Amino acid sequence: MKLTLNPYALVLDTDGIMNFIFSDHNNPVKLNANSEQKQILDKMHNGEFFEYEFLCEIFGEALVKSLVQNGCFVPVVLDTVSSYSRSNAFFATHNMPEARKKLNDAKVLILGCGGIGTHMAWHMAALGIRKLTIVDFDTVEESNFNRQLLFDRTDIGKVKVEVLKEKLSAINPNIQIDAYCAKISSQNELEDLCLSDNYNLIIKALDSPAEFPQWLDSVVTEHGLTYISGITMRDSVLIGPTHIPGESAYSWNELIGVSQNNNSKVYGTSPSLGIMLYHIADELAIEAFKILTGYGTLKYKDRILCKNVFTNEEHVFEKTSATQNKKSDNTSSKTVILSVLLMAVLTVAGVSQLWFLALGAVLAMVLPFILYKNSKDIVMATFLNSVIFSVGILAKMLGFVDISSATSMISSAVMMFGAQSAITLFMCVTSFLVHKVIRK
Repeated sequence: MKLTLNPYALVLDTDGIMNFIFSDHNNPVKLNANSEQKQILDKMHNGEFFEYEFLCEIFGEALVKSLVQNGCFVPVVLDTVSSYSRSNAFFATHNMPEARKKLNDAKVLILGCGGIGTHMAWHMAALGIRKLTIVDFDTVEESNFNRQLLFDRTDIGKVKVEVLKEKLSAINPNIQIDAYCAKISSQNELEDLCLSDNYNLIIKALDSPAEFPQWLDSVVTEHGLTYISGITMRDSVLIGPTHIPGESAYSWNELIGVSQNNNSKVYGTSPSLGIMLYHIADELAIEAFKILTGYGTLKYKDRILCKNVFTNEEHVFEKTSATQNKKSDNTSSKTVILSVLLMAVLTVAGVSQLWFLALGAVLAMVLPFILYKNSKDIVMATFLNSVIFSVGILAKMLGFVDISSATSMISSAVMMFGAQSAITLFMCVTSFLVHKVIRK
């Protein structure tokens, strides 16, 4: 087998020691290279292949095995020139083996091709999705150039979606791009667009007419569609919400507190600053990547971030379900009542029968997992249970306490307090670790 140096492997020289890093930055393979080894590495860096046995003679078999295992030495020529080469290398180094396939299968609908929409269209084309559908009714104007991507002066007067389709196809001819020059003027028209294909994601990048947010909320809720959203509002950016069918509890209008109305703009052109729109698009692109590939944690699900980009003041629009709050309150009451009563009964009974204490120990650990979901509540409930449970242990220990002198009484009290603390600590730590394992 012949091997060469992975072009995406990072090799750092630290005080004369070479550190080979591919995916695991915390555990590099180290080499104090001599002149011959450096020459071989230079040749491998330039694309030459060497037999495995020869490399073992030069570097030592253990080192070569480590470099093969961590991906620094590879038996093939890796792509460094195609449009997907850097992205695929990122997926390989960050343990995302399914990312490319999922992107190649993804279909995305972008509603609006302004400052946010043009950037999102470029992001989707660059990521390499299967199909991109872009919708807008406008033509290119000179005033667009401060914030909208890919347009230039030769495009003035042309239909935006047609210009975008042409230029995005030149960037990535491997994706299907459908362009619709249309003004969405009713919920039915929006519904037809959203259902025109089995889209994995809808990107909301427009806000006219005024009823549009309500229309989109109604359509995605009724048909179980996924969408992300972002707009500007004066000197602030509003990013979110991310709506995931079956997971999201609130829509844009519920989070932002917009009532159903018939407001419509009569006069006025909104000023805009390109850098604000780029910021929104970048955040949405990261969120879109997470949705389309399944890697990472969503940032804007059931929340809208309102951020003044100049003062950095932030406000988050989010709600906690009333049903969840009620359930949480009821759960807290049940935990306190059941824990106190059950542990008290078992503690009293355990003074005469040890198996009641054993049962109490089991229930003290199990009940919090039944009644709670997050680690904080589980540990707090376990703490309460273990404190009550340990009373039974202390009662049993009283029979062995020496009270013949003040010194023995003090030492016995210290021993009993230590035992109670140890029991409580053990049970709480165990519950916390078990919950972490379960969550993984």
